[in-house]
Amino acid sequence: MKRLLSLLLALTLGVCCATTTFAQNVDSTTPQIPTPRYTGILSYYANLDSDGNDLILTGGITLVSGYNVKITIDMQERNGYSGTWNTVATYTDTGYEWEICTIYETYKGKSGNSYRGYCTFQAFDSSGNVVDEKHHYTAIMFL
Repeated sequence: MKRLLSLLLALTLGVCCATTTFAQNVDSTTPQIPTPRYTGILSYYANLDSDGNDLILTGGITLVSGYNVKITIDMQERNGYSGTWNTVATYTDTGYEWEICTIYETYKGKSGNSYRGYCTFQAFDSSGNVVDEKHHYTAIMFL
């Protein structure tokens, strides 16, 4: 009985010491919810539609106040259904503060080729440093 009581007392003492040590290492000023690494872009989109052989490439971005933004969309083409993608046109737009930055471009495609848009969305602080960056491919269109 004495052994059991000693073991229970030692176990309780060990748990109390571990709990106290852990509690001392937690800084109460540290936020408990992790903050996101990127904070400049609120939303973005990119689409590719067709009207006959005319490919309609659209993209847009909304950013957080206080940042500048740049949107770049590369129209990419490949021969048929396989092979390597080649950039055949590049479209860029910039915006500031609360502006919604958009691109709306039409590209004349060739029958028998596949097309897609590769989009880069960037937000910059007042010093020109990139604070947020997103990449997105549009759907693939086959003409």
